[in-house]
Amino acid sequence: MFYFAAASLSEMSRRLHGDAWSRGFLVADDEDVVSAMRDLSPTRGPAPGLFARVAAAIAPINVAGLADRAKRNWYGVDVEDTVRAADKLGASPDAIRRLFAVPTG
Repeated sequence: MFYFAAASLSEMSRRLHGDAWSRGFLVADDEDVVSAMRDLSPTRGPAPGLFARVAAAIAPINVAGLADRAKRNWYGVDVEDTVRAADKLGASPDAIRRLFAVPTG
């Protein structure tokens, strides 16, 4: 989840802002995310509350609707996941829709 959250945020921010808005390669400059990843992985077998802890740790960079139990670990492309996370990308929902050529309104 950490990798996919970081890769999704990095790719979307690059598409929206070019190289001008970066938090480092795969969010390596975000100490909160890096620290949480270090603390939560690798785990040694099932850990109580691990899912919730990982979901909370990636929440600030989750622009792809990850850690949604209803998706049962199947994450197709859903533009609306990114639209809902537009503020995490320093963009408006309309900017996200324009990027994907999705009609607004």
